Amino acid sequence: GVWRASHVIDEASRSLMVHDGKLYVGAIDRALKVYDLKTLECIETLVHHERCIWSMLVVNQFLVTGSADFTLGVWRFAKEDGEPALQLVASLGDHSGWIVQLLSYGNKLVTACLDGFVRVWDTHGDPVDWRRVKVIEVSENEENEVYSVAAIDNKLVTASSDGAIHVYFDARQQHEQRQSQ
Repeated sequence: GVWRASHVIDEASRSLMVHDGKLYVGAIDRALKVYDLKTLECIETLVHHERCIWSMLVVNQFLVTGSADFTLGVWRFAKEDGEPALQLVASLGDHSGWIVQLLSYGNKLVTACLDGFVRVWDTHGDPVDWRRVKVIEVSENEENEVYSVAAIDNKLVTASSDGAIHVYFDARQQHEQRQSQ
């Protein structure tokens, strides 16, 4: 079988996310656009980032956006009818390159960035206080851009510009395991 387009949304985009009956589009023009999935009509356009949005992920009932402006945007989904679909609650820096992928890993948010770093953000708490979320761990590979990140068991695996697959483990966790044996 061949898939055929039934609808075309004329939107230059870099990232997509579907959540709760809505399509979220990270547009090249730096806007975050919200479409109703039933009608495919744009119901909201939000601008926070200074450059295009490369990645999106739902984490703890928030939409997190990663941008070419080196920041993460953290958006709260509407709680009641009549509210905007999303409301910005935090903007997190600490990157010096485009954030090209986001990964939810337990109670952590992992960012893959073209600055050569993978950052691990602690998102525990109910609710998460995004204004206080900090980088708790950084995997360093400054000479290579990190394009993608995945989690396997207690390891993070990256694909980078050097053409290699890098596997990282939490040295603190491995140390604790040795101590308990």
